[in-house]
Amino acid sequence: MDQSLPSISVDELRTESDVTVLQFIAMRADDELVARAAFTVFYERYHGYLAAVVRKVCARFPISAQELGDAVLQNTFIKVFKHAETFNPSLVRGNDLSAGIKAWLGTIADNEHKKLLQQLRPQTEMMVVVEDITIFEKGEEYDPDDEPDEEPASYERKLLDSALSTLNEKEHYILLQSVAYECEGKHLPREFINSTCKLLNITRANFRKIKQTARMKVQKKIDELQALKK
Repeated sequence: MDQSLPSISVDELRTESDVTVLQFIAMRADDELVARAAFTVFYERYHGYLAAVVRKVCARFPISAQELGDAVLQNTFIKVFKHAETFNPSLVRGNDLSAGIKAWLGTIADNEHKKLLQQLRPQTEMMVVVEDITIFEKGEEYDPDDEPDEEPASYERKLLDSALSTLNEKEHYILLQSVAYECEGKHLPREFINSTCKLLNITRANFRKIKQTARMKVQKKIDELQALKK
């Protein structure tokens, strides 16, 4: 990490333009804390818009609309976090950068939507942040930049999808972001916890309680489903 890079808070980033926020996200290899803080701001600004668009599109598939929509939304924001540098403001027509970013997000979401539809078989491969139910076991190495080489087993995929579907939006966001750090062998940075608390309007104590509750709910659901299979 380049130690010369100044630290910047979520509140300070909220005063920056969308392009600047994306530029900060794109420098995650140099300063991951700043990149994640910038991602929080970007998520605040565009989650509502993208969620509404995704829900409308996925409503055409009522059997799996909720799961499909959640996967498309999560995958799109993952792509933003990993590839923020792919947004080129010079390609935006006129001066409406917000419209340009929405179009960019729409393209990413459309690609993710098509990819997931192609993967819909007797089971649905819904890639959110975690790759399989072994996220709850310690000692496993995880590289968020790696793509899976093959489909997860049908049974394990169904277990995870069913378990994650029991979480509300706050639980879902906190658990998946926390697991991403934990699987990389990192402690949750104070800045990430503080920015998440501001984003969700909760206290640090609430953050810990929500994360614990979400983990317990997922594990409980997995245990219940595994018991039914025996």
